[in-house]
Amino acid sequence: MGVDACLAATVSPSARAFPSLNPPLQKDGGVSGSKFLQYLQYFHAAYLSRPKADRVLYRAIRQMQPRSLLEIGLVSAERSVRLLRFAARYTQAELRFTGIDQFEQRGAGQPALTLKKTHQLLKQTGAKVQLAPGDPFMALARYANVLKGIDLVIVSAHQDQESLARSWFYLPRMLHERSRIFIEKPEDGATQYVETDLTAIRKQIDAGSTRRRAA
Repeated sequence: MGVDACLAATVSPSARAFPSLNPPLQKDGGVSGSKFLQYLQYFHAAYLSRPKADRVLYRAIRQMQPRSLLEIGLVSAERSVRLLRFAARYTQAELRFTGIDQFEQRGAGQPALTLKKTHQLLKQTGAKVQLAPGDPFMALARYANVLKGIDLVIVSAHQDQESLARSWFYLPRMLHERSRIFIEKPEDGATQYVETDLTAIRKQIDAGSTRRRAA
């Protein structure tokens, strides 16, 4: 049995049980070594990596193949680098990354994150990087007319909630109908990313406007 046939035989039970995990096949039904390695890397990131909360982000990246990412609150520079390198596997286009964070002005309970070091690390991925210091409302208000066509938005849990709620007003003009938005929320002592969409964001904006008028 050839190498391709062995690889195909190895993964076929999982592929039958989980159709979405199908490794890419060659025309003759075999699995190339490089494609199989890429599949294993995807499987590890999407189903086995730590922290567990990030797995849904890797699955979304593979599904949608984003060209532009916006992070509101960086968990760490290293996590952002991992996401960008993973995304680069699924597009030939230049990736665009925008990161909004307090950086040196972070609260005492958050790990240190400097603007300069973060920019240096992210540039190594080959992506076009733009970092915006400040809270969500301040930064999005400043860049609302510059950032366009964002494919994937990731919002970390460590945000000033009032600032975040006010910032939603600016988000729709940066997105398109196929944009996906993941918001990190606490769950059982850890966190998980909950997906929302442009329609839900617009409803939040309308609800906020109604409350302000009522007040």
